[in-house]
Amino acid sequence: MFSKILVPLDGSPFAESALDYAHDLVKKYGASLILVRACWGPVAVLGPGDMATMPPPPNTEESAARDYLSATARRLGDSCPCEQVTMIGDPSESVLRCAEAHGADLIVISSHGRSGFQRFLMGSVAERITRHSPCPVLIIGKDTLARGSDVVNNR
Repeated sequence: MFSKILVPLDGSPFAESALDYAHDLVKKYGASLILVRACWGPVAVLGPGDMATMPPPPNTEESAARDYLSATARRLGDSCPCEQVTMIGDPSESVLRCAEAHGADLIVISSHGRSGFQRFLMGSVAERITRHSPCPVLIIGKDTLARGSDVVNNR
């Protein structure tokens, strides 16, 4: 049923909680896992009518994201085949592009459960992904995390 399962990660233990669910599905369906981390990259703040023409500095955030994904893949072990993808740009757009480019059959993502003003300010990456995803999305809500994080805690 699923052959490629994508898990977006932001480096937080909360986001990593989706790995338990994805790992179970990988074992059940013999699927492979795609771990993706989006980096905003260099940002230029300009005034009205200004133009930025200088080249962006080296992106150390992208390098740190690659290291993080490699460490996460090692924790998952050999029993869970996994591809690691870092992307530059808006997290929700990056995840959607990655899902389409890699032919993901399912996205497993945790939701921080923000509401009210905080959600208005920060938006909901999980909601945007769900609305525009080319495949089904399994959202792990903050209240379903009582299960614990078996995969992540096996460090």
